[in-house]
Amino acid sequence: MVLKRWRGGRSEPERPELVEIVVGFDRFEAGALVARLEASDIPVRLLTMDDHGLVTGIVARHPHRLLVRADDEERVRAIIERTSA
Repeated sequence: MVLKRWRGGRSEPERPELVEIVVGFDRFEAGALVARLEASDIPVRLLTMDDHGLVTGIVARHPHRLLVRADDEERVRAIIERTSA
């Protein structure tokens, strides 16, 4: 773990690096995957193009993505593999 030195002599962990993982076009399946990850105590954020007010046709061309900590990426990919098998 990387520590950052703050004034006053305390050491605080730096913010973890975040990564995006593409999960496809089905919003329901993406939401179910988010619920499964949260149940496994993995912090996650679902990024969807329709949240940005784009035209429906444009949204259909952009897959949903998950935003997770880099430290959790392997666990997340393993859960995705198990659920898609």
